Amino acid sequence: MPRGRVKYPLVVEPGGIDETHNPAALPPGKWLSSSNFLTRNGVGQPRPGYVIVGAAVAAADTVIGLGSYGAVTTEANAVAHTLTAAYEWDGSAWNAITGTWTASAADEHVRFTTYIQGTTLHLIRINRVNAPDSYTGSGSFADVGGSPPTGRDITVTNGRVLIARSGDNIYRVRWSAFNDMTSWPAGNIVDLSETTDEVMGCKAFGPLAAAIYKEDSVWLATAQAAAAAFQFQLIAQVSGPISPAVIVAYRGAHYWIGKDNVIYKFDGARVDMVSNMAETTMSNTLDWPNRLRSHGWLLPTAEGEIWWAYPDSGTGALTRGLCLNVKTGAVTPHTFADPITASMEGAAKLAGATWNTLTGTWDTLSTTYSSWDDMGSAATRASLIGDTTGEVHRFNAATDDDGTAISWEFINGWRAPAGIDKRFYLDAIMSYWTQTAGSLSVTLGVIVTNDLSDADTETTGTFNLTTASNHMTTFPNLRGTWIRVRHTGASAVSGMEHRGAAIMCWPMETR
Repeated sequence: MPRGRVKYPLVVEPGGIDETHNPAALPPGKWLSSSNFLTRNGVGQPRPGYVIVGAAVAAADTVIGLGSYGAVTTEANAVAHTLTAAYEWDGSAWNAITGTWTASAADEHVRFTTYIQGTTLHLIRINRVNAPDSYTGSGSFADVGGSPPTGRDITVTNGRVLIARSGDNIYRVRWSAFNDMTSWPAGNIVDLSETTDEVMGCKAFGPLAAAIYKEDSVWLATAQAAAAAFQFQLIAQVSGPISPAVIVAYRGAHYWIGKDNVIYKFDGARVDMVSNMAETTMSNTLDWPNRLRSHGWLLPTAEGEIWWAYPDSGTGALTRGLCLNVKTGAVTPHTFADPITASMEGAAKLAGATWNTLTGTWDTLSTTYSSWDDMGSAATRASLIGDTTGEVHRFNAATDDDGTAISWEFINGWRAPAGIDKRFYLDAIMSYWTQTAGSLSVTLGVIVTNDLSDADTETTGTFNLTTASNHMTTFPNLRGTWIRVRHTGASAVSGMEHRGAAIMCWPMETR
């Protein structure tokens, strides 16, 4: 006979999936699996969506690079690069930037960096097919002087332009003369052949150092007062990035997805494993032959989010995503309605913003405006993503994917609310949600079992998410030892937040 109803909590924080524990022993707040759902500031919510910036930069031409350009004294404009051409956003339209380039390879991103030569700011572009050229805000891209090599990646440190995976040499790094991007002395070269793995990318650590990332090792190039401008040091032999574009900088450290599907961090001194929580998901869904198309970007939320897009093993399209909440360590998998082929986080003029369309809170608003009328022209920190149709979107700017609803779900780990040696009668699931406006149908899927079997029948119940915060869904005639709870929905409503749930049950006698 039942002895008294028990209220067993299912907490939200920190959220994220955990593929490292037994499904019956997940830490509180971790999920068996999820899709398009994450935690921010201690509450759960569907992932953000995106909205197009203007019109397509070029019809049916894949965007393979994003950067930004702005003169030293003016605001920055976003620059989108397709397989064949570059386009600049002026606040209201995309304008082609002339300049001759051989068509790029689809699996090699166009990489950008900025460099000040004298008083002129240059936006430099590079890929494996074309040698570097630069843009100064008007006219066309022009070849960089001094015959610099092609390369896989590019960065700036110690007053020099540095190119990784230079030419056809898989070990080679080259750099320009000091304060002169048009001079490439023959001696400014190093082959990092102590380890036999290929150079994948590079990224600066401020004005005096840069990391060099190889397939299976991490190196540090440090400025020195010697004949050679840099000292190169092997830091660690660990899994390197799956592409140069997955290396994302945040608060003095670099983050990347490694060849082993683990997330790593390098702060200039040591390499640490950040998370292997999604290793199995990545292994099962990453299209390995097209891994070089993967890329990442920063979403500067209060807790810091790093996002990656990678090709799906079933289709090869870049519709798979992974998000790392840097503060909590939560990792969540995602899918996108469109193939996300390029990304960036940086300053850009994005017309069309109004006070009514801003998202987030006053404390997290990343831009300030000098007047009520200048929102359309002011440069703002924007996370931009591109797709296969030549469209550029602003990420974290909508509750859907440019009009396509976002289907989401998360599944809590198996729990034994009455104890692992006791059975229970399930009464109901209490789910706690808040929102500011709108209504949305949310479905609960419950499995109650004695043997932790995902194959057991799932019983569903649906409630309508309104402004009420507590939603009781009854599940009569279910009994067992273990329970698994799944939440699903499509898209989101304004201010939607999941704040936890509780299993309401009646313990039975010891079995």
